[in-house]
Amino acid sequence: AHRVTHAPYQPWCASCVKHRARQDSSSTIDLSTRADPVVSVDFGFVSREGDEGKLVLLVVHCSETKAVHVVPSMAKGGAYQSYMVTEVTRFVAWLGHRSVRLRADAEPSVTAVVNSVKKALHGLGVAARTEAVPVGAHASNGAAEVTVREVRALACTLIAAIEESLFEGREIFGTSHPIFSWSLLHAAFLKNRFTVRSGMTAYERATGCTYAGRLAVFGEPVYGYLPSERKGSAKWTKGIWVGKTITSDVHILATEAGFFTTRSVRRLPKSAYDGQALADYLVRTPWEVGFSSLGGQLHASKKPPAVPEPLPLEAPVQHAPAPDEPAAANAAPRRFRVAATRRGLHPRRGAFQCRTFSTMRPRRSRRAPSARVCRVRGEDREHEDEDFDPQIGAE
Repeated sequence: AHRVTHAPYQPWCASCVKHRARQDSSSTIDLSTRADPVVSVDFGFVSREGDEGKLVLLVVHCSETKAVHVVPSMAKGGAYQSYMVTEVTRFVAWLGHRSVRLRADAEPSVTAVVNSVKKALHGLGVAARTEAVPVGAHASNGAAEVTVREVRALACTLIAAIEESLFEGREIFGTSHPIFSWSLLHAAFLKNRFTVRSGMTAYERATGCTYAGRLAVFGEPVYGYLPSERKGSAKWTKGIWVGKTITSDVHILATEAGFFTTRSVRRLPKSAYDGQALADYLVRTPWEVGFSSLGGQLHASKKPPAVPEPLPLEAPVQHAPAPDEPAAANAAPRRFRVAATRRGLHPRRGAFQCRTFSTMRPRRSRRAPSARVCRVRGEDREHEDEDFDPQIGAE
């Protein structure tokens, strides 16, 4: 009867086992009761319609505080590895743990990042140990994978809100645009401070206090306080608000001249919203401005210099040869390379005119050097006989 429907699943049926059996469930471990908190690290991706590539996300999750962090980049390693290591190390140091366990899968790119973070934490006095996740056991690192989905969804919500208010809901920004990277950083910032789990936010678990900072809408134009050295210049500069820093909790503004951080911002009326300002101001990604080291000074945008127009070249003036001058006089001279042979070598002095042989040590002067060492370049001469054999070095 079971062979007719194969329902329900029976462990004694070979056909059911081969196609419907499930793996053993991952052991559930209460990470909050462990002596050392577990910091899970994993890679994720995000893309939109029309994108040629994908934006890479390195997500970090703390088991004790439930705090998360994301490091956007264009690749998993290479030139971005140092930037990733700096961001992850700074986040773990902000958590305030004395010792942690760094958990990641066996992928070479994430393993290289975790090992570098471990060394950096040891330099800061934080004891760190690594835990490898078995290959294919995604549930063992489920906290990081859940973080990827949640942060990615919140970042896309921030982008969609901008496109809805300025571009009638059309998808304008691809994942390669700098605003997408900034939205991921701000999404992790919001999740740590306003997502409540078990009656507390991740910020309250990590710092022991409630977050009371002031925020603006992501992507809106504001005035930021940026004092100038000239007393007569304006002290407030217009820019696009893209978030706040993790450690110092100061505002990050993108202006036409570059990025800067400030403690004070002033919001503008709704009529001041301009989609063109987003394209003009947001031209650099977090890794290009040094997100971990942003300060109050303006980080100027590096725009490519204009390509200079080529100058017109005058045609060279060609002089006609004199009537009585032979035609062979204007022809280019022929150059010959003459190589020294064993027949033309002196037993002690080598080939005549050879400067290399004359500077050799006396103990090496008894053997004849190779033709490569004693190669002699002959003078320019003209001849018609192809069998011409110059005698060089003859006594």
